[in-house]
Order: sequence, then structure tokens, then C-alpha cells
Amino acid sequence: MRLSSWHVVVPWAVLVGMTTSLEADSVAQATVDNEDGAPALSRWRLVARAECRTATVHAGDGCWAVADRCKISNNDLIKYNPRPNLCRTLAADEKVCCSPGTLPSSLGPGKPDGTCETRRVERGDGCGSLASKCGISPRDFMAVNTKANLCSGLAIGQHVCCTRGELPDLRPKPAADGSCATHTTNAGDSCSFIASTYSLTVKEIEKLNGNTWGWNGCKLLWVGVKLCVPGTKRPAKGVILAELNPCPLNVCCNIWGQCGTTDDFCVVSKSETGAPGTSAPGKNGCEAIIKGSPPAKKIKIAYFEAWNHNRKCLTMDVDQIDTDEYTHVHFAFAELTRDLHVDVSRVKEQFDLFKAMTGVNKIISLGGWDFSASPATFDIFRHAVQPANRETITRNVVAFVNEHHLDGVDFDWEYPGAPDIPDIPAGTPKDGINYFKLLSTIKSSLPSSKSVSFAAPASYWYLKAFPVALMAKSLDYVVYMTYDLHGQWDYGNKWSSPGCPTGNCLRSHVNQTETKDALAMITKAGVPSNKVVVGVASYGRSFKMAEAGCTGPLCRFTGNSRVSNAAKGRCTDTGGYISNAEIAEIIESGKVNKQWIEAGSNMLVYNDTEWVAYMADDIKAARSQFYDMYHFAGTADWAVDLQEFRNGDGADPGEDRIDADYWSPCRDSYSTLEELEKRKDSMPPHCVEQYLVDVQIAILEAALKKYKDLMSHGYDDKFKVYQRYAKAQVPAQIDAFMASERVDKYFTCKETRNVTCCSSCTFITCQEDCVRAEDCRGGRATLDIKCPQILHEVDMLDSSHIPNATFSLHDPEGFWRDLGHEYGVEESWVTFGRRHMRISNGCQFAGDAINKCIDEQDNWWYNYPNADQDKIKIYNPRDVIGKSYDKTAELLSRFKTVRDWNDY
Repeated sequence: MRLSSWHVVVPWAVLVGMTTSLEADSVAQATVDNEDGAPALSRWRLVARAECRTATVHAGDGCWAVADRCKISNNDLIKYNPRPNLCRTLAADEKVCCSPGTLPSSLGPGKPDGTCETRRVERGDGCGSLASKCGISPRDFMAVNTKANLCSGLAIGQHVCCTRGELPDLRPKPAADGSCATHTTNAGDSCSFIASTYSLTVKEIEKLNGNTWGWNGCKLLWVGVKLCVPGTKRPAKGVILAELNPCPLNVCCNIWGQCGTTDDFCVVSKSETGAPGTSAPGKNGCEAIIKGSPPAKKIKIAYFEAWNHNRKCLTMDVDQIDTDEYTHVHFAFAELTRDLHVDVSRVKEQFDLFKAMTGVNKIISLGGWDFSASPATFDIFRHAVQPANRETITRNVVAFVNEHHLDGVDFDWEYPGAPDIPDIPAGTPKDGINYFKLLSTIKSSLPSSKSVSFAAPASYWYLKAFPVALMAKSLDYVVYMTYDLHGQWDYGNKWSSPGCPTGNCLRSHVNQTETKDALAMITKAGVPSNKVVVGVASYGRSFKMAEAGCTGPLCRFTGNSRVSNAAKGRCTDTGGYISNAEIAEIIESGKVNKQWIEAGSNMLVYNDTEWVAYMADDIKAARSQFYDMYHFAGTADWAVDLQEFRNGDGADPGEDRIDADYWSPCRDSYSTLEELEKRKDSMPPHCVEQYLVDVQIAILEAALKKYKDLMSHGYDDKFKVYQRYAKAQVPAQIDAFMASERVDKYFTCKETRNVTCCSSCTFITCQEDCVRAEDCRGGRATLDIKCPQILHEVDMLDSSHIPNATFSLHDPEGFWRDLGHEYGVEESWVTFGRRHMRISNGCQFAGDAINKCIDEQDNWWYNYPNADQDKIKIYNPRDVIGKSYDKTAELLSRFKTVRDWNDY
């Protein structure tokens, strides 16, 4: 019955004066809680305005202790202090009522400036606990904290008043230069937390940071972002920070302000805020390859290693190159003398053959890695490009090209401006521009029919020193070295291989994805695709695997940054570097464990731990077709003398190959199926069956021996220990299952408790736990609730709400199946009963009624699945395996007979 239906409402106002809305609510509550139905007004009129008799809560007190100190019953204490969960939320030094009435006013004076003393909201706080911490009553707390919906909208870090006065303005002030005060986000921060900390709203935070670098909005708040709280920003609004200091080569600037070429840097994916330095979730930033106009003529370059006769095999003369296959031959390498003349004395025999060739463009290549990076010669290029020497070297190079009737010159300086090449000093920032000016001068000094080109690295780290856009405008083409993307030198370099902080991961030196990134980089840098000749490789980069069988991109290789443990090719004789001709020979030998194609690269493993990435002819052809789609100038193959063995160079393709393993003895020994799997492609086929029998014998012998050893070394005692441990785990396993989201699939829950309708609340914190339904009826009621998911029994001092839940199993078949699959718990091991969830403080003073107090005050769950230790059975493997021992021994004997008779 609502109070408004009573005819005594007007006289009530006369008796007690003008009531507050809170007092009126108290009247309404009195009418609801009057169990005998008699008018309750007479009981409240004399105390409606009076202050109650109080007691102070001591540390460790529960309701029973406080009620005893008040000399009243536990039920009266709860009645005089009607807030939810009173007995679990008592705070030390808090005042409580020991009689009807209201708590005395506890408000202190404010500050001289009219503001109040404040306190910050902490995790778990509600209006009731804040009032207690302030040392004031809930009524007084609400009197000085008048914000609408305060109790339902409390945020961690928020300031509240604990005395009379207004909340002070705690918002940060802008700096003297007009820039905003900032907050650097930490782990766990949220916009609501930041806003409450600085007395702002979430909307104000979002408005202030609309153009702040790295601001993704409140939905995706990253750690380490500086936010305005509040103020203005520098530079002026609308200025794109990345354009104030662009990256070298015009590559991309990612959201962290770093330069790079991969998707992490360059894929533009705006966040919801659209602020600079942000991206959509899961993205960090290149733009795709920029397609130029088609080249006038397609170029196909064959690089020739003029020193290849220094090898003991795999040698070739330059005039053996198929000039119908290639448009250009780059003769590598001529050198520069210290007086800046072109020198071919080391390779004169091959050079004489070269300059006599016809039907192909003959290009002399100057430099190379050894000449550029050797301590004995590195300084020659650095000296040659100096302005004072430009005329001299130009005159000498032009004279050499014209004298020998060559078609052009190609420069291979590795690399101008390089800061970190081992054993030589760092280059200078001027190297690149000086290099460009020298090559431009040589180009303008040669007849227009003769070309000038240069080799460029496919690494941003080294290419950034080249003014490639300027060089491309002045010169004929760029040989882009899209190989050696990875190698032994990666070891220890955390930047070399994404996802591999140690650097030594198995990666292909001609990885297709990384090649595309490199092509995007050079075209974005301003080099038209029709001037880029893309590198392909006729050799592989090899590594010694750290673990046999681990072949993926996260598997490791051994050695260090200068020493490769990879097997040397019999001709190239260099660890980590092996020719296509040698790779083909290895494949023919039957030593290969595995061959596959990944990331546009051929890969193989041989001799168990030798890993190689390379490009076969079909991969090269596919790459060439792809490059044609983007109008690249063509391809440059390093190097034509590495492709195949030729007559007189260590192999004679005219001889018939003899299979030395044909019907050869099966001398290998294997004890596991894994060993057989690894070597299956390299073993003689006629040996496979014998090796399988050997493995079966080894497996059975080992299994029987292990069984005997276990049985004779205290197995039974050890099993008893295991059995006790396994049984002890079952209760925790059931609780873990019930504390997961899966409980809602199989159970529904109800709770029987005292219900307070929101329309009948008499105190402010009542709103936190009341029932808002229109048909709400106060008093004892059973409600449907979400099944609680709490793993462990809750500590007595924890004030969180624990419902006295009753569980009802509605899908027993699914429950037992899921519980058994997850933990191996069987239905017969479980009984349904009561589970204790929390001891309530105060029953220590209940005397003889302590058990009743515990039953009434403690938290319990009912019809809960509990483990029945007497019914749990742990199965003993001995019972199963022991019965099959004799049959297994007989099977072993038969396998041995097969092995012994195999040769006959």
C-alpha cells in the first residue's frame, strides 16, 4: 500500500514540519516493512526528526558485536541502519544508529575560499563507503555532493566533497606558451579515469584531443600517448606533423614517428578519430608499387663474374653467354686505381673475350662489394667522387669506354654514406650527392648512345643516402639488388628480420613480399619503374639449422654475424653462399630431406640441417612476368656463371649417371619413425621395408624394457601418490568449470533474499541494490539471477556481494559430457549439495547460537556439484598394460624373425 493512499498525509506535515524527500521515502519504507499491516505512522512520528543514539564501529566488528555494544538485537541494528549488506560493509570508526532516528550531522566546515575538503574515489567505492571514509553520514554526504546520478556514475579517481563547500576547480591549467597540460597514458587508464582525475568529462577529453598525434579515441586508448587535459596545441591545428620533417627517399612515417617501407609504416588506415599518427585497430601505418609508363625496350642483364676462373670448378668464359637470351652483359668487375684510372689487369683474359663479343650491349661494371668495403680499397670511391677529382675520373672513364668500344659503364659502390660497414670508417652525408654529380657528369660527357647506370641496394638503411630521384632523371637505368635481403650477417641484428629479435631466423634472401616492399620503396622515392632493372639470383643463401626438422621462418640458424656454419659448396667454397649449379647437383644426389616453395622462393633442406633459399628458373620467370605488369625495365641476373656446370668446368653432362645405391646394402640404422620420415626421400627404396621392421623392433623393445623398469622400481607406491594427488584435484576442477562462462549453458540460478523496492528506498546507497520492477513487492522473495562465477571461497573482509544461489541443472547430458571432456571428471564422482562461500563477521559473539548464526549469516550455494571423494576412482595403467604384456612380447619375437630372414 502506497503512503499516498493514507488520509493522514497532511496532518503528518503539520506534526513534523516540512519533510525532505528523503524523509518521505522513510515513511514509505515504514508502510512497506510493517508486517502486521497496522498503520506504522504512530511508531515513527516521535522520532522522524530526532537524532539516533549511536555507536562507533571498531576494527574487526561485525553486526553481532555492534548490536551487543548497542544492547539491541541484530535485527534491530539492521532495521535502524537500513543499507544493503550492512554487516559486510561496516567500516572502522563509522557511526551507526542504535535506536530509531537519523545520524547526527557530521559535516565539518569548508575551506576559506568556499571550496570543500575532497577525497578521491578508489576501486570498489560506493557512496556508502565514501561517506564512511569521509567520516560523515550518508545523508550528509549526499547533502554536499549534489551531482545527479552520483552514486551510479562514480569513477575511479573522481573527487568528492567531505565537508561543506563547493568542489574546487581541479582542471590543469595550460602552459605559459599556450600549449596544453598533458597526461601520458598508463596501463589500465581509461578516458573516464583520466577525466575524473582532472575533473573533466569524457566528451571534453575527446574534444580537446581531436587533432592530437596518436589519439585513437577512447575506444582504443594506447599506453604512452600524451593527451591534452586541457589547453591548446602546437603546431597550429591542421598541420600534418609527418610533413614537417619528411623521411628520406619519401618513405612512410608510421604512427610512432619512425621511417620505413613495410605495411607497418605505410598502409594508411585512419582510426575513428582521424587524428594524425593514428590507424585502425590492427594497423600501424607502404603504399603499393607505383607503376610507370612501359619501358621503350625490355632489358635483360647477365652479370658475369670475371674472376670465376679462380674457383676449382664451375668456371665459364664470358663469350659462352647466350646473347640471344640477354640484351646486356655486365662485366664484373673492373677496379679504379688510386690515380683514378680503370684497371682490368686482374681479369684481362676474360676482358679481351668480352670486348670482342657481338650481338649484346657490353657494359663494364666498376667496383663491387669487395672493392667498396675492403680496408685496402674502400677509400678509392670516396676519393673519386670528391668535386676536386670529378674531372679526372670522368675523363679516364669516358676514355676507357670509347677506347674499347663498350656500350656503357655501370657503377657498383657499396655504399655511399654507409655508417656501419665492418672494419672501415663510416661514410659522410655528402657521399650520395657527390656520387650523383660524378655519374651525371660522366653521362653528359659520353656519347648519347652509351649508357651510365648504377647498382642500388634494396635496403632502406643503405639506399637512403642515394639521391635516387635525381640519379634516375640523369642516368639510363638502376640495377636494383633485390637479393641478399637476408644472410648470415643478420645474426644478432634485431631489426633485420621482423618477428625475430635475435636476427638468426631462417629467412629467404629473395623473399617475394620483402622484394615487393623494396620495389614500393624505390618507386615511391621518385624512380620511375621503367628505369628499374630488378635483380634475380642464380645462387642461394644457406644456413646451418640450429635444430633438425625446424625449417620455418621462426626457426634459428647457428654461427655468428661473420661466421657461417653452413656447408660449403664444392666449387663456391663459401659457407652461406652456394650456386644454383651446386644446388641442382645436391638435389640429384638424393641427399635432400625436404623441398618446397614459400614466399615466392625455392627452399630445400639437405643432410638434415643444411637450409637453402634460392630461385629456380621457373621462379625467375614468374618474377619477370610480375615485374612486366608494373612496367619495370627488366631483370638483372647475378650471376650467369653460377647457373650450371659446363664442359670442362668440373662436370661432364654427356656421361650417363650411374646410381651407386642400386641394390646397395642397407647399412643405416633407425630407431624411430621420425628419423625415417626425415630421410625417406634420400634412402634407397629397397631398404625402406627393412628399416621399418628395425624401427618396430626398437619401439617394442624399448616399451617392454620401460614397463619392466617401472614395475621393478616402486611403481605401486608412486601410483598411490599420484592417485591421492589426482583425487585432490577433482574439487578444484569442478569449481573451475563452474566459475567459467560454461556454467550458463547448463544451469539456471535463483536467490531467496530480502527485497527492497527502489520506490521505497530510505537511504541513498539503497539505490545500488534495489529492485526497479513496477510490480516489485518488498520483503522476502525468490529471484532469478545470473549464476555466479566465483572460483574460490571469498575472504570474510571482502565486501563484494555473494548471492545465496540455488543451482538448477537443465542440461545434464551436455554438462557431464563437457565436464568429462575438459577435466576427465565422471558423473559418478559428483554429488549435489551445499557449498560454503564466505564467513560473515560477527558470529563470534553469538554464543550457543553460533551454528544458527553461521547458517543464517554466512553465504552458501545450494544444489551445487561437489566432488565425492569416496566415489572417485583413478584408473591404474598397470591393469590394462599388464594384461597385454605377453602378447606384445610374442609380437616382438615375430618381428625379429622377419628381420633375420630378410636377406634370404
